[in-house]
Amino acid sequence: YINTFSSPPKFSASCVHNLVRTGGLRRNLSIPNPKHFFHLANHIVDNWVNLKNCNDSSPFSLTKPICKDNKRAISPEHELSERVDFRAKLRSSNRFLLKADISRFFPSIYSHSIPWAVLGKQNAKKAHKNNTLKNSWCDKTDLFSRSISKSIRVPLPPNLIEQKIIVAEIENRLSVCDKLEESIEQSLSQAEALRQSILKKAFEGKLVPQDPSDEPASVLLERIRVERAVAVAKNSTVGRKRKSL
Repeated sequence: YINTFSSPPKFSASCVHNLVRTGGLRRNLSIPNPKHFFHLANHIVDNWVNLKNCNDSSPFSLTKPICKDNKRAISPEHELSERVDFRAKLRSSNRFLLKADISRFFPSIYSHSIPWAVLGKQNAKKAHKNNTLKNSWCDKTDLFSRSISKSIRVPLPPNLIEQKIIVAEIENRLSVCDKLEESIEQSLSQAEALRQSILKKAFEGKLVPQDPSDEPASVLLERIRVERAVAVAKNSTVGRKRKSL
């Protein structure tokens, strides 16, 4: 098989099948050309250390590839059930959330994205001019990856004017959010002060109009004290009579 697949790879398209999922939903299943897939898999095995070092440098990725005990397949570092908790922890400590998915691109330009990601854009361009990029492991990874499904397309960013408009709109929305947050905090503070004022007036008897014919609070308290003492004395007398019987 190795001798059969030893020729340089050329671009090919995957064989796509449309399958039915549970619940009547459908999804596409792509089967790559076995010749090109062999070259990519063989290259990954030979350069696993380089690929692993690049993957381990990210503090955010939850799908870092790892080789488990059987050493027959590459699996993500965290299972699907674990990623929900990890994402919640990351999002709770940051103000902004950036989602990037290279599989959801739109046609724009073709680029060697893997060397750019590994070496950086400027270094990759410099290596390309010096003719040192072609034999690097990252450029070969890009070549074998693109041989399966042609070139990977990446979206072009908006021009400088559009970028400034977007940034200005974001800042405007954020300033509105800050003002709303400030207004809510001020309203909560005023509500607490109003509550304390209401309680103070209630205890002072100023919450509602007072009836001049009502007896003072001191007289009411004295009458309650006398009635309570009479009740206690009455209960004591009844208890002694029951004991004498």
